[in-house]
Amino acid sequence: MLDISQLTVQAMKKQNTGGLILYNLSKQAINPGNFFGPYGLAKSSTLFLMKQYALEYGGYNIRVNGINADRIASGLLTKNLINQRASSRGISREKYLSNIYLT
Repeated sequence: MLDISQLTVQAMKKQNTGGLILYNLSKQAINPGNFFGPYGLAKSSTLFLMKQYALEYGGYNIRVNGINADRIASGLLTKNLINQRASSRGISREKYLSNIYLT
């Protein structure tokens, strides 16, 4: 069975126009935190897949990258959790939320 990434690459190769595959990653893949093991495992695997596809399909002008959408207000990163994380780092909530990294 093919996954969505494989199907996307097949279509891009057939079209011969290159393209971009963008994955949603997490800092958990490179900087794990306590009690996030199952979540981190999936994100680490996605990071690996991103690197592998970049290596294998760059020659077809298919760019593969990921975004680490950390430090955004969401269902997982609640206002309370944001405030706790900012406080533990000795920075304001606004400063904490302003640091977003691309992988």
